[in-house]
Amino acid sequence: MVGEKLWGDPESWGSDFLELLKGNQSENGYSTTGIPVNYNFDDLYDETVFWTSLDIIHHVNLGRPMLNHDGHSDKTYMMKLFNNHILKENFALLNGIEHNFTFIYSHGCSCGAFDYNDCIAEKIVTLENFAVAFVGNSRYGWFNEGQTEGPSLHLHREFLNSMFGDSLNRIGVAHMESKIASAAWVTAPGQWEPGALRWCFYGCNVLGDPALAVFTDNPFAIDTKYPATVSLGTLKIDVNVSSSGKPVSDLVCVVLKDGSILGKSTTNVSGNAIINFDVPVKESGEAQLIVSGYNCVPKSYKINLGDYTSSNQFAEVNENVLLYPNPAKDFIVAGILLNTECSYDLRVYDIVGRLRFSKLGVTSENNGYSKTKIDISKLPPGQYTCEILTGRNRFSKRFMVF
Repeated sequence: MVGEKLWGDPESWGSDFLELLKGNQSENGYSTTGIPVNYNFDDLYDETVFWTSLDIIHHVNLGRPMLNHDGHSDKTYMMKLFNNHILKENFALLNGIEHNFTFIYSHGCSCGAFDYNDCIAEKIVTLENFAVAFVGNSRYGWFNEGQTEGPSLHLHREFLNSMFGDSLNRIGVAHMESKIASAAWVTAPGQWEPGALRWCFYGCNVLGDPALAVFTDNPFAIDTKYPATVSLGTLKIDVNVSSSGKPVSDLVCVVLKDGSILGKSTTNVSGNAIINFDVPVKESGEAQLIVSGYNCVPKSYKINLGDYTSSNQFAEVNENVLLYPNPAKDFIVAGILLNTECSYDLRVYDIVGRLRFSKLGVTSENNGYSKTKIDISKLPPGQYTCEILTGRNRFSKRFMVF
């Protein structure tokens, strides 16, 4: 948190504005959820300590993941740094591993003037070891003298609220949401400087990849169940994602081949996602399943695409798929005889189509024969459907629970 002295009479300090970015705030007529107050803050405030360009370089080299700035700036000056300070050797400790690259949000005037060659924000984001992204002003930033409200702060508060309150951690999305949340205030009467919020609304921009996702907490690892092989002609695949044994919702699952999206979906509360392909798989080769989302470590998996119809077909569908006992109470056994060893997916749906059980990538043994015991002891009495899917073939059979 980098706050400078903004004005002398009345006294106005950047620190007073930046403090409203912490925790839950309801000052000045609107509520926001900011950076959790139990996080470790590194405050560099003119109000409490004298600091120079050497100090900010030292603090950045400690690897802070986010830098929030409120102070006076210009096209080639920000945070007491000039363009000639933005050198690789000045930030040599930043490597993205032990010391994070940072992401900067500034209220300063004109530091993000991307039409100038080159503004300091451009220098910072194009340096290989400083900031991965920057949000700030191409012209004036604005504060209200002697207050704790101001146009630039208003957008900044809503930006962090988008990330921490609404879980919108992609920079471009959070930035746009901050403007949507502030739109009703743009022409509001009684502003300290009439039109200032409108000015900042249009002059505040993102420099960097707008799709960049920012971790707002320590990221978690995931485990993913998915079909490692997919037959030509397949229209969809099922994916299940968990973390530490618990399902994870709202993760985006995308299948890519040669840089093109075949299909995508989002996990539900059970961690399940059905990825429908825009067109059937027509060409063999290798695809990628990429799973990512809010505070999730993105993970990529390999999927082999090919003609598996001969190995994944049922030998004799009606005669070689078994489901017993039926009716059942505590368990059922689903058995299948395939031409060769392969894998298949097994699911159980209730009468209204809700998924009640799934096991993906079941591997057959004994030259294609496989059976799976399914615990149904917690299912209420009624009619259910057991579905077996392998390649382009699907078999379903009804059974009763009593």
